[in-house]
Amino acid sequence: MAARLSDWPAPPIVEVCAPGRHMPQAGFKFIQRQVPSRYKTKDVMSQILAAVDISDQTCDALDLLMRQYNTDPVRFQMALDACPRRRGNRRRRKVVKRSQSRPWSQAEREYHDLFDRYHIKGWTANKTINVGGAQYKPDAAIPRLKLIMEIDGYSTHGNREAFESDRYRQNDLAKAGWTVLRFTWAMLAHPDEIIRTIKTTMARLSH
Repeated sequence: MAARLSDWPAPPIVEVCAPGRHMPQAGFKFIQRQVPSRYKTKDVMSQILAAVDISDQTCDALDLLMRQYNTDPVRFQMALDACPRRRGNRRRRKVVKRSQSRPWSQAEREYHDLFDRYHIKGWTANKTINVGGAQYKPDAAIPRLKLIMEIDGYSTHGNREAFESDRYRQNDLAKAGWTVLRFTWAMLAHPDEIIRTIKTTMARLSH
């Protein structure tokens, strides 16, 4: 129930952990399960464990916890380890492992997978950089090359305020000597072109 009591999205079917059997109820799935005491307060499952629980269906809650509350992804692994042998844990392990690189969206997760698959080295995600007295958190960056890779989506860049802010930000970064590459979800259909762009830019910046 933690998802329904929080500000992050819940799956269509809400799983309710209970010690005994319950009559079926629309929108709910009752599971006989003992929740570790350190992951519940007043019989409500903690946000971290709830986010891990539904990560076999959606990673949105994990990403929101990292994005809004700077939650250490190590805590996701601890919560997963506290509930072994659950159906869906194979999928959860994969999602939680990917969380170690600190993606803030599904698109960023896809790009992180792509970076790893093509052996892009030295990148970090959503780490603060200081530029001209301002602080920015680029989606991904290779600090030694002053290279930034932004993964743009309509949900965060689709209004006038975000549009204007992005331009000021990119100009600040350019003045400070950073190179910014911009990618989108649709571009994932052409991974070879993405990697070619990144590696060509990396080679140029290395000289």
